Amino acid sequence: MNRLTLFNVSRRSGTQQWIDLGPLVEVESGELVVLVGKHGAGKTLLSRVICGLEPCDGGRIELGGRSLAGVPPHRRRVGLVMQNDALWPHWSLRQNIAFPLRCSGQRRKARNRRLDELLADAGLEDLADLKPAKVSREACGLALLARAVALEPDLLVIDEPFEAGGILADFSWQIQRLREREKLTTLILTRSASHALALADRVGWLSSGRLLQIGTPHEIYSRPVSEEVARAFGPLNRLEGEIESLDARRVAVVQTALGRITGRLLGSGTPSQGEPVRLLFRPESLVHGAAGFGSNRLSAAAAGRVLDGPLCHIRLVGHDGWEGTAIVLAGQAASIKEGLTLSFSLSADSVSVLPANLGQSR
Repeated sequence: MNRLTLFNVSRRSGTQQWIDLGPLVEVESGELVVLVGKHGAGKTLLSRVICGLEPCDGGRIELGGRSLAGVPPHRRRVGLVMQNDALWPHWSLRQNIAFPLRCSGQRRKARNRRLDELLADAGLEDLADLKPAKVSREACGLALLARAVALEPDLLVIDEPFEAGGILADFSWQIQRLREREKLTTLILTRSASHALALADRVGWLSSGRLLQIGTPHEIYSRPVSEEVARAFGPLNRLEGEIESLDARRVAVVQTALGRITGRLLGSGTPSQGEPVRLLFRPESLVHGAAGFGSNRLSAAAAGRVLDGPLCHIRLVGHDGWEGTAIVLAGQAASIKEGLTLSFSLSADSVSVLPANLGQSR
């Protein structure tokens, strides 16, 4: 089993803490985990610590149950595709992919068999003898991935593959295809929340070297632990209010400028009646029309609309100057005129309630 386990992993420079992941982070065998963070969040540094290119100042890293303490990079069985990685331009794709196999000391027959497998898995058989300048960026990205997994590593780490100029900026599905065929445990570090939600088995948000939340794409999108996490993974409506009641299941009734709204209280605290809280909900959670489902009802005036293919983004203005957004089907938007008061329903399960001083945007 090729499980990656990070116990209290930290990296410091003098008195400055660069990475502090918390007590336990695991990537299960065969799992694809994507950690998302802004520039400077510690993504590249974390990839280098895992691969042994930077020291681990605190904690412990295990791969497949064995400690990596003191293990040099070339013996860790970790394949790494670095940000802005490149192929050797004077070699063909075949020669580039074969390089780690040639260095491994394998017999030629075994080497060639493995090389043929890699070219087939990456779909590069017909391009194998061409140089990088003669093939597409997609083919170069696949060759980089194939080279990284040539020696059948226990873990594949990919740093910033989706950003502008990244090796697979437009071809994220290729990562899925290759890792599934190779049965790879994979960790990707990126700024692209959309790719993370589309690809990952689990997604995490990295902020200033700290892992604030990790969970399934649905959990991190629908149940963010803070406003920072919520905004990182999609558009968001915010509404201030005061706690009116809270039951044992942590279902809160909140008095707001738009009326009473019910949602689920996040975090471990228990705010008192009258205490200020913040409500967070996605624009698509607002269901237009009286026939919509959900325990909450609210109204706001349309202040503008923007068509986006089959969808329409409606800008809303409510009581006391509240501003928000709803997303409806383009066909529904045809009759919506600016200034028209619209009615919406909102499921309590789609509303996150946070203490007003928790997780504000940075």
